[in-house]
Amino acid sequence: MTRLTKTSTRALLARRVFGSAVAVLGLATAIAIPAGAQTRGPDAGPGFRWTGLQLGGHFGYADADADWSFVKASGRVVDRDPIKGTAMGVEQNPSGLFGGVHVGASWQIWRIVLGADVSYSPTRLKDERGSPVPGGDDINSTRIGNLLRTTGRIGYAWDRYHAYVNAGWADARVDTAFVDAVGPRRSQGSASFSTMHKGWTVGGGLDYRLSEHWVAGLEYAYVDLEEQLHDKFVPTGSVNTGRAVDAVAPGIHMVSARLSVLLTPPGR
Repeated sequence: MTRLTKTSTRALLARRVFGSAVAVLGLATAIAIPAGAQTRGPDAGPGFRWTGLQLGGHFGYADADADWSFVKASGRVVDRDPIKGTAMGVEQNPSGLFGGVHVGASWQIWRIVLGADVSYSPTRLKDERGSPVPGGDDINSTRIGNLLRTTGRIGYAWDRYHAYVNAGWADARVDTAFVDAVGPRRSQGSASFSTMHKGWTVGGGLDYRLSEHWVAGLEYAYVDLEEQLHDKFVPTGSVNTGRAVDAVAPGIHMVSARLSVLLTPPGR
């Protein structure tokens, strides 16, 4: 069984978060340094300015499509179609509440707001279902977590409101597992696989200035993660020894409420 260790996964996650945060903070520094730069166009009019650095948290609900497409199997590790004798695909829809933190930088030119954001959500979405095979006794599960989104953003601001669309890169940890529901798990056979899936994300949202430095918002995002093979192996010593390989390509719909503090450059 191929599996990322907790230490290696944490180290990889730390490098991803640090690298993305450095990129956004670099943009924020570039925005803040030229204090004399022109960011208010002649027709921008009075109202709130959106140039600055945003730090905050978010909370929402996500629903994913993460079906397993059967590739191959050996031994008796998975339930098989009683007629065809082959393993079947597994329907999986991990969903649930999620939360996380985000950091972003914005630069307003007239009413156009350009920016970049990093969003991290450690909460795991999960699904657990019985075998798709009639009479089968396997229990299959999928978990999606450690979701990191790094996006560019363009929006339109009018006084307290800021509407935007964004797009960029995403990755997340995906865990799949199965266990024989009859008899002791170790003797009957169980296996799991865990790996990072990379992909892209697109979405949009609406922000509202509660005050000079506080921003509330709603955001929708879709995350498409690349297909990867999950090779689950049951070692010798179990009754059902063998290997099961499935292709998994999660797609995630996310809706969240956001609350941020906006740190504006001096003189803006």
